[in-house]
Amino acid sequence: MNNERRAKIHSLASGLLKFLSGGTLTVIGLCVLLVLTIGGTVYQVEHGLYQAQKDYFQSWIVLLFGFLPFPGGQLTLWVLTLNLILASAFRLKRTTRALGLHIIHWGLILLLVGSFISYRFGQESQVTLFEGEQANVSVDYRLWELAVWSESDPARMVSAIDFDGLGAGDKFTLGTLPLTIKAAYPNARATANGLEAVKGGNPEQRLPGAILAFPGGAQQLVWAGSEPQALILGGVTYRLALRRIRYPLPFTIRLLQFKKETHTGTSMAKSYESLVEIHQGGASRQVRIYMNHPLREAGLTFYQSSYAEDRGRQSSTLAVVRNVGWWLPYASSGLIFLGMLLHFIVMFYRKVVRHETAD
Repeated sequence: MNNERRAKIHSLASGLLKFLSGGTLTVIGLCVLLVLTIGGTVYQVEHGLYQAQKDYFQSWIVLLFGFLPFPGGQLTLWVLTLNLILASAFRLKRTTRALGLHIIHWGLILLLVGSFISYRFGQESQVTLFEGEQANVSVDYRLWELAVWSESDPARMVSAIDFDGLGAGDKFTLGTLPLTIKAAYPNARATANGLEAVKGGNPEQRLPGAILAFPGGAQQLVWAGSEPQALILGGVTYRLALRRIRYPLPFTIRLLQFKKETHTGTSMAKSYESLVEIHQGGASRQVRIYMNHPLREAGLTFYQSSYAEDRGRQSSTLAVVRNVGWWLPYASSGLIFLGMLLHFIVMFYRKVVRHETAD
């Protein structure tokens, strides 16, 4: 009986391993990704790009049509990664003929691992400057922080905490200022009576708000759509603001000139570029940033993202990306190309040998 049970378990394990490493699972995974791509594209129209990425491609399970459970992008990619690893370890033969296929599989694995590292550890923000302006911080696209500083502090030191996840009843100290969250709204609008919660809306356009309570009974309303609010406690004037999260840059960047070319007879931009000056450690240098020619400095990559015009003045927006795994797509592409080349050479050689043998 024990032998029969062991044989049955072994048979089930072999069948499971065969399925997990087989091409059938690969095809299923690719079909799931196709459905997610189509569904996410449709979903994006109403809910925006950020929410589509979060609900469809960064989730383990997604509800299609609002009620049908379906594998999310993260679950699907992990399954495909496991499928590729097991296929290379168990399904592909360890022969010279299969060497190229092994390299292709590990190139694809590296590509998937690189995408996870970019998602988990990457950081995206932006810097918007008018000509002559400079900045030593970048601003997050979507995330907000509650910031406090004292006007009597000549250094203007700012204390901040991520607003995401804060809720009513949370207590903490920012700098030397103790406070309590009396109410927090992920999306709000200002009314004559204070703040009013707003349901739904594009996450990229939401404006959070909060009501803060301080020792002694003082309260203050802060809203992302307003200027920093003044609060006087103990003779000290504080400023409170809900703002996009700031990330310090390891240097100062100044916009010297913004140049835009338009298509003849239209106002549509043909190309645009920024001439910037980088100040770091007492030294400075000038760099041009334009399409497909980003600036890479101190682990950051600056891309020419967009521009705006305000009262005859033009501002330039540079996307700032910190991605520790930026080199992985290049390495994986190289491995995939090498594997395809080796596989082609091996197959070509075997065909030539068989032809000569037949002659």
